[in-house]
Amino acid sequence: MVRSRILCLVGVALGHAILFLPARAEEGFGGAPPPVAVAARQYVNVGRKLPLLGMDQVEKELKITAEQREAIAASQKKLREDIGGLQPPSVLDEMSDEERKERVAKLEEKRKELVGAAEKEIEGILKPEQSKRLSEIALQLGGVEALKEKGYAETLKLSKEQLGKIDEAVTWGRDEERKLFQARRNGGGKGPDREAVAKTLEKQKQIRKEVETKVLGTMKDSQRKEYQRMKGVPFKLVPMAGAARVGSGGMAAGPKPKEGPGFGGGAAPPEKAEPKEDL
Repeated sequence: MVRSRILCLVGVALGHAILFLPARAEEGFGGAPPPVAVAARQYVNVGRKLPLLGMDQVEKELKITAEQREAIAASQKKLREDIGGLQPPSVLDEMSDEERKERVAKLEEKRKELVGAAEKEIEGILKPEQSKRLSEIALQLGGVEALKEKGYAETLKLSKEQLGKIDEAVTWGRDEERKLFQARRNGGGKGPDREAVAKTLEKQKQIRKEVETKVLGTMKDSQRKEYQRMKGVPFKLVPMAGAARVGSGGMAAGPKPKEGPGFGGGAAPPEKAEPKEDL
């Protein structure tokens, strides 16, 4: 029964994947901007590049024009509507585990196709130098986990064996972070104990550093150099005042999101989405 419920929730989440994006991606869930290390990871359901175009700092870095912003907003809105149409039927609960699993897999495949088509359309809107810089920023914010994606993996010429080891390292990191934040919750770590929070975040940082070390260790020297080159000039996503950090339980509440063109034409998400677990 538990597994059936999980599969059902996964299916619904795919149908509403686009709703995880706030009016301005820079605001994050609940109005708080995502930390640099997880900015792209938070919005993995719609790719790594599209949500970045809802961030003022990224748009400024890319020198997005008003005309481009309007075209991007229209493309993003269409993607939101298309993915919204993938919501599984109410009969999903009546399916067997196997049927439901197959249905969810098909929805995921279709979602990937829609995101890919939208990213290609966005590339046509951006100038070559803007598209290149966007890719660099997405890789910086996505970290080594982004290397599993087809475009980056092909550029680095990563083998199946290397991709397998990268997946193992990323999965290990996720598990360690879950244990870290679960231990804090079990220990009653929900109050404003800044020292405890700082220690937890420092441990999280160490885990991610170890994941990066594991991943880079799977590469040849030439691949590591290419990886650094692919990231381009360092881009720092400056947190806004009152920003919250992301933990295993998701993003804490922050100031009310401002209106803006962002994803979906500036409209706030029509439904409240559950915050996603970090990494």
